[in-house]
Amino acid sequence: MSKIRSTVFAVSVCTISVGLVVIAVGAILLRRLDQHMYEHAVDFYDLARRYDSITLAGAPVCLAGCFGVALALGCTDVFKAGVGAAVIGFATAVFGLALFPIHGASGAVYFTLLLVMFGASLIFLLVASVRSIWYRSHSNH
Repeated sequence: MSKIRSTVFAVSVCTISVGLVVIAVGAILLRRLDQHMYEHAVDFYDLARRYDSITLAGAPVCLAGCFGVALALGCTDVFKAGVGAAVIGFATAVFGLALFPIHGASGAVYFTLLLVMFGASLIFLLVASVRSIWYRSHSNH
């Protein structure tokens, strides 16, 4: 891997980590808010929206990092990462229901994680497809 690719890869992994930390902070705040679900309804819904916006702010950061990782890796590695992200997304969809009560405020984290995993899979698979088409069309000349 060239120096530029390794730098892009390292920065992208750090970006993904920052996005996951933001999602985790939102998840912790929403989980603590679940304990006070039936007290002061107006305050609860106001805080739920605020903490949910914190959680959702981590999703584009993670997806931007995934795009950088997709650009840094080779075509076959990007395709494998896309398939892996899709498998993890399905596992999150199945097992996340046990971890996140979707009837409470922390249920928003479940949907944010699904957005990140399936979005990452889509990014990886699109980049792999574009690279594959690009290499095939330019190798014939």
